[in-house]
Amino acid sequence: TYYFDDISMGGVVMPMLALPLGFEDAALTYAFTDFGGATTTVIDNPDASGSNTSAKVAHLNKGNGAEGWAGSFIQLDEAIDFNNKGTFQMDVWSPKSGITVKLKVENSANPDINYEVDVLTTTSNTWETLTWDFSAIDAAQVFDRVVVFFDFGTPGDGSDYYFDNLQVLAGEDPGDAGLLLLP
Repeated sequence: TYYFDDISMGGVVMPMLALPLGFEDAALTYAFTDFGGATTTVIDNPDASGSNTSAKVAHLNKGNGAEGWAGSFIQLDEAIDFNNKGTFQMDVWSPKSGITVKLKVENSANPDINYEVDVLTTTSNTWETLTWDFSAIDAAQVFDRVVVFFDFGTPGDGSDYYFDNLQVLAGEDPGDAGLLLLP
């Protein structure tokens, strides 16, 4: 019987795609899987102002005639830690106010294990930080996929949406001091 652990090559640590997630690390590949007529890529921030001055963001286009459930997901390299964490936060830029942004987490081995929450945008053509209440999630499950839907339930009209800085916060209060900071 042989045991081994903590293997590394020359002390180099490979970056992992995990939360908190911005789109700044050039060493990472941000591979989105699109469905229903949506297309997501990482681009330069088209409006680096207000609450999000990041250089890079995710851009989701919900094409003309796209399904009402069109969206994209990104597969993480490690499971999201929902222990003692009750909210999910993400910076969003939408051309429309009052649309539904559905955020869903899934188990990549069994997508039937999932949890989703809807939140409405409150502004248009500016960055805002949206917060989803995930306090009722079964933290014992493995969730390693994040799925994003913009204007959920409405067919696509070619609109462009942007998102960035996905993170899980400690407790149920978004102002909680247990905020996980992005590097």
